[in-house]
Amino acid sequence: MKNPKILAILTVIFWSFSSALARLLTFSSPYLLFCFSFAFALVIYLIYAKRIYRQTFWQKLRCIPPKYFLMGILGYYAIWLGNTESFLAYDSASETTVLNYTWLIFTVFFSQLIFNRPKKISGNLIVGNVGVLFCFLSVYVLAVEGRVTTFDFTNIKGLLWGLIGGMAYGLFSAYSSKVPEEDHPLFLIAAVSSSLLAMIITFLVTVESMKQALIQISFLDVFYAFALGVLVDAFGYIMWTRSLQEAVKTGINISKIASIIFLLPLLSLVIVAIAFSEDTIFRQYFLFSILLLLIGMAFSQKAERISSYLKQIR
Repeated sequence: MKNPKILAILTVIFWSFSSALARLLTFSSPYLLFCFSFAFALVIYLIYAKRIYRQTFWQKLRCIPPKYFLMGILGYYAIWLGNTESFLAYDSASETTVLNYTWLIFTVFFSQLIFNRPKKISGNLIVGNVGVLFCFLSVYVLAVEGRVTTFDFTNIKGLLWGLIGGMAYGLFSAYSSKVPEEDHPLFLIAAVSSSLLAMIITFLVTVESMKQALIQISFLDVFYAFALGVLVDAFGYIMWTRSLQEAVKTGINISKIASIIFLLPLLSLVIVAIAFSEDTIFRQYFLFSILLLLIGMAFSQKAERISSYLKQIR
């Protein structure tokens, strides 16, 4: 499949389970369970690579560039570490959710500033970026439940951890758009491998009793980690990185792809509401958030038409 927008929609579907699964993991030993999740994702990537490279599989694995391992830490380890630490610092999901979705802003920023720098700043580019900001505002309203002035900016630790996670994944995403298509499976294998090692070290450093941590996790915890690893950390990442690569290849503005991903918090919230019997989706601010999201997506998806219209009325 080569259509970057369809790939982005598939990413939304796979990643829509991330909030509910990540919340379930935090009830036990999150860093240990993230190790399981990364390990399951690694198995999927190895199968994926074996089907693509066939006889040259082992030769390809031995020739993975070291930079893939270094950049890969940003895409798994850094964002999950940042999100977990931010959640613990705030002891609330709202601020962490807002900070988490800064990764889409950072993806557009790093892509346009470093990896896919445009030759000139056009009206289309500006309108598309404004659309992404509207989409982010939609997430903000959703996360703070309509109380837009309640975000706690005084919690420096939670704020920095959340921004570190968002910035790290934004840089990872922007970089992944420049990885050669033939190296795509190798890049993902390197990313989850280096992140798995880093997460194991983090778990060993932070755990008070490894035996107690292992006893605390249940079969359901491992199942949740398996689901997170397969749906979110494996198939979701495959769809997202391919979407970015195809967008760059076909000349589609990254902001168009990023705006589609902002459907994710709305869909995730519906899943969480169903899974945990919450009534969030029936509140007024939810509808206002949808309105902002639709405006933002319209700006991003129809940037050329809107830019042309604005030029005519000037």
